[in-house]
Amino acid sequence: NFAGPYIQDLTPDPWGFRYFITTEGFNNIITTQSGTASTADGEKVWVMTAGPDSLLDTGSATSTLTGDDLGILIFGGLVKSK
Repeated sequence: NFAGPYIQDLTPDPWGFRYFITTEGFNNIITTQSGTASTADGEKVWVMTAGPDSLLDTGSATSTLTGDDLGILIFGGLVKSK
């Protein structure tokens, strides 16, 4: 059981929409002996917003934001944000 920390309050994105979080990658997190964490099989964990057009263009399996989406890739490669 995870003891926290937890997000207490998450406000909407600048356009009034909810943030989108993919969690598939959390199922297979690997920690190396050096303490580095990554996901197995390149699974992705994203926190993103669909942007001003409210359409989510970025797929959960990709490492690159597309369209006007904004977000951060937490696992599944280098941390990337736009």
